[in-house]
Amino acid sequence: MQNFYFWSYFPAGMLPAIIACIVGAAVVVRMHSERVETDGFRGLAAIALVCGGSINLSLWTALLALTHVGRLDITLVWVALLAALVGSWYGLAVTRFKAVALAPEVGGAAVGMSMSAAAYLAILAHHGVYRVNCEAEPLVVGIPVIVVFAALAFGQVKRRNLHHWRLSATALLAAAFLVMSWSVFLGCSAPAIGGNSLESDAKNAAVLRADGLARDRADLG
Repeated sequence: MQNFYFWSYFPAGMLPAIIACIVGAAVVVRMHSERVETDGFRGLAAIALVCGGSINLSLWTALLALTHVGRLDITLVWVALLAALVGSWYGLAVTRFKAVALAPEVGGAAVGMSMSAAAYLAILAHHGVYRVNCEAEPLVVGIPVIVVFAALAFGQVKRRNLHHWRLSATALLAAAFLVMSWSVFLGCSAPAIGGNSLESDAKNAAVLRADGLARDRADLG
């Protein structure tokens, strides 16, 4: 079963996802700090579109890092995109409530929850070859980290109480994106074959060999 654990994949496979996380976080922080207060609804819609798009770009580039990527459930792919967009819009709207002292942190936490929801839908949408399914345990562990980092990032953008507030906010949001992407990558890198439990490595190896032989015979025939 060693072919189905994360250390057996290309080390550089996650590089595009890491770049997407950092660039997406930088753009979101910059737009949120410059536009959400001045452009009204249009600014809110624009930053929500960029934030939701960055969430999904980070997720799907992480999935592409897998060597056993099979098919994706298109319906769940669209639902994940919708969850990221709607959750981002709602969270960003909450950050604008001036009457609530912790509105930026609450809104950021809402964005973090939308990231977690999109990540879970991405896990459900992935159906790899050899009946490989993803596991949600790494994401469950990562959800509190994602929510806290996103809350701190948007709180920093709003309060700007540090000298390098934009850099710290970008680092926090990028960390939330990275935890989200890495949780999905890990969950789909150590999957179960034909169910949620494995009886033995020998049995699974035999299943893979038989499946490969059947494919070869079909190709020859």
